[in-house]
Amino acid sequence: MAGRYEGDFLVTLLDDGRNLRLESDLFYFDPQGVRWGVPKGAVVDGASIPRGFWSAVGGPLTGRYRNASIIHDWFCDKRTRTWQATHRVFYDAMRTSGVGEARAKLFYYAVWWGGPRWEERVSLNANLPAGSDFSFKRVSSPAPVPEIIPLDSPGAGTTLIDHKAAAKRMRAMLKAQNLSLEEIEGLADAPQF
Repeated sequence: MAGRYEGDFLVTLLDDGRNLRLESDLFYFDPQGVRWGVPKGAVVDGASIPRGFWSAVGGPLTGRYRNASIIHDWFCDKRTRTWQATHRVFYDAMRTSGVGEARAKLFYYAVWWGGPRWEERVSLNANLPAGSDFSFKRVSSPAPVPEIIPLDSPGAGTTLIDHKAAAKRMRAMLKAQNLSLEEIEGLADAPQF
C-alpha cells in the first residue's frame, strides 16, 4: 500500500518570515495505513535545513518535501510517537509527495543523524488522556519496560570535523543510492570518526 494525504492543505505564512500556521487539518496515511494528523492551528517551521544548503536543496518551506516536513515537525514537537517512527514517516511522506528516492534517502539520513531523539517513555506519557483522574486499574502483568534511548541525537553539539565526516558519509551513501532505510540508519548511527 502506498502512502496518501487526505484533506485540503491550507496555510498562512506568518509575519516572522520563518513559520507557517495550518488553516486546515493535514492527514497522512503511511504505507502501513497508520494515520498521522496535524491539526488546524499548528505552527511549524518546515524542514530543518541549514541555511548554507538552501541553494543546493531548497529552503525549509519549498519543494515537494514541504508537507512531509509539516508532519515530521508536528510529531517531533508532540512526541506522541517514537522518534524512529517519526523520522521514518518523514521518508514515507516525502516519497508520497513525489520526492525522488535518492533525495528522500539523503533527507532521511539527515534527520536520523541530526534530528531529535527521545525516550519511548516520553511517547507513552504524551499519549495519556488529558484530564485523567489518575485512578488506574491494576493490570495483571507489568507493562514491559521500554528501551532507553539516549536523548541527544548523534548530530547534536558536534564540531565542524564531525560535520565534515558526516558529509563524507552522505556522499558515500549518494554514490551507492541503493541502500535500504535500515542501512541508512546504521550509517547515520556509525561513530563519527
